[in-house]
Amino acid sequence: MKKKHIVIAMMAFIILLSVAYLQWGRKERVVNSFSTASDTSYTQEFSVIANTLFLNKNEYAKDLIAKTLHNGFRNIRFSYDVGFPEQITIYVYKNRSLYHHGRENFRVIYSQEGNYKIEE
Repeated sequence: MKKKHIVIAMMAFIILLSVAYLQWGRKERVVNSFSTASDTSYTQEFSVIANTLFLNKNEYAKDLIAKTLHNGFRNIRFSYDVGFPEQITIYVYKNRSLYHHGRENFRVIYSQEGNYKIEE
């Protein structure tokens, strides 16, 4: 009986560690980016894999915009030597599998006026 309780406690601990790693142990990655510039406009679009189980869309959108404007991503640097883009579109995927299947979770569209909206 005691052995059974120890095994159950160990399994619960392993599951808890796995969920904690999947939620907080991995950083997001920018996997695709492109920008278009012309005489009248400059736009930027990129895809992000969030690598998380649960996320607050509003908080994550604000965090992504701040990281974009301050070049806070680990695996990409944006060049703003021609100026900041008038519009930034960020396609957000929860994990790599959803990215490979083309199933985005939401899209963040940010304009220079400081406005942003989240599209499902």
